[in-house]
Amino acid sequence: MAERQRSRRWSPRVGALVLGGVLLTACSGGSVTAPDATVSSAAAESVESSTLSCPAPGVVDTATAAGWTGYLAAHPDQVAVTIDDGRGNGLRHRGGDAQPAASAAKIVHLAAYARAVDAGTIDPEQLITVGEWERWYLPGLDGGAHPAALAELGVALDGRGLAAADPSTPVTLDDLAHAMIRFSDNAAADLLRDRLGDATLQSVVESVGGELPSGSAPVVELPSFLGAQIALLDSSGTSADGAADLAAAQRYATDEAERRRVQALPVPPIGTQLTWADGTPTASVDTLSAVAADLVAAADDPGRTGARLARTHLEWPPVPDGAVGLGAKGGSLPGVLTEVFVLRRDDGTVGRAALMVRGMDAQDWSTAVGSFAHQELLLDALQNPDTLAALRCGSSAR
Repeated sequence: MAERQRSRRWSPRVGALVLGGVLLTACSGGSVTAPDATVSSAAAESVESSTLSCPAPGVVDTATAAGWTGYLAAHPDQVAVTIDDGRGNGLRHRGGDAQPAASAAKIVHLAAYARAVDAGTIDPEQLITVGEWERWYLPGLDGGAHPAALAELGVALDGRGLAAADPSTPVTLDDLAHAMIRFSDNAAADLLRDRLGDATLQSVVESVGGELPSGSAPVVELPSFLGAQIALLDSSGTSADGAADLAAAQRYATDEAERRRVQALPVPPIGTQLTWADGTPTASVDTLSAVAADLVAAADDPGRTGARLARTHLEWPPVPDGAVGLGAKGGSLPGVLTEVFVLRRDDGTVGRAALMVRGMDAQDWSTAVGSFAHQELLLDALQNPDTLAALRCGSSAR
């Protein structure tokens, strides 16, 4: 019970957005749009050491960790999960399939930032103004992520409590990296992408190809969080492609009149948001799990100062007993949940887990966003072989 309470207390921001009375969640504080990727309905793939004797699937209940095993059994083609507890136990279900990534994709941005710091192409202490940061920000559309990040940095807020009172206030690039992960600030992610360049982000994705299971290729569509928000507002939920999203974001960031126009757009209804969310940029659990684990491992290299810095941002939650670090990044969009964990233990073993869910109905999704029980399940599966076995049973149930 104590562990469940602790996990709820630090649960990564899911970015619930209340826009004109409509609940819109943004991938852990972000929102993205791109062509939907085809998701295969292949049978579950499980990594097993022995034949399982599985009980009947449990109740479907996204309010509890146990209920999530029932959810997996009931919705096998909507869920992707990969778990390696670092002690010889694991599970892989649709690990290479593309699913909406939401803000879990920001792990790629963080790893690219680490590489740029290591290469000397980015100075983490370089100063920029909050105004430069906020050129990529749609006020009020991130569930409070940006104001929370500013508050932690000691930046005074304006009268609306949404943006900085003084746009000339200086912050560092490392402050952006921290805000992107700890608070899932979308504007920080988009500005870092602009500074780093897409080639740097793509190199991160490609570098983990050799670490993926046989037959699995890296899968990540680079998101423009701002551009996708604009696509939702401007096109009534019609998905744009990645290039169009990026171009829209760049126009917003450089044109004051365009910012005013976009900020005045109405928010489409929740049904439109659900359709839009299911077509947002994708990744695979295999890929995001590998990127996170690679970043955590790279920080052990004395020459990788950028990786060590980035790991401090990723490992912000309190750690369970017997662990020395817990890296976490999750996300949420209407009907979509994502989560990635990397657990470093004091015995030197490292476990990792990633979950992606799409197409949830409104009630199941709303309950999950409020309970964070999917996080509890993943953490328990990394520490308890019995929980992992139960989850494996659910992944093979039909």
